[in-house]
Amino acid sequence: MLLYYLESYNVHVVVDEQYIVDKEGNKKDRIIQCIVWWTLEQIRMARKFVLDMITETNGTFNTNEKHLLL
Repeated sequence: MLLYYLESYNVHVVVDEQYIVDKEGNKKDRIIQCIVWWTLEQIRMARKFVLDMITETNGTFNTNEKHLLL
């Protein structure tokens, strides 16, 4: 319900989730790893600063299992 509410106000939401599966292969439980959201204004502002630039990151930063910076 919260996700539907946020999306109705043009807030982009991404949920990273995993499912616990029983022996028969049926989904038993859902585990939400993280929830990320951003507004159209945040997207617009980000594009303003990196529109014509190349972003380079240092490979020495710690990352999670999806290789996102911590």
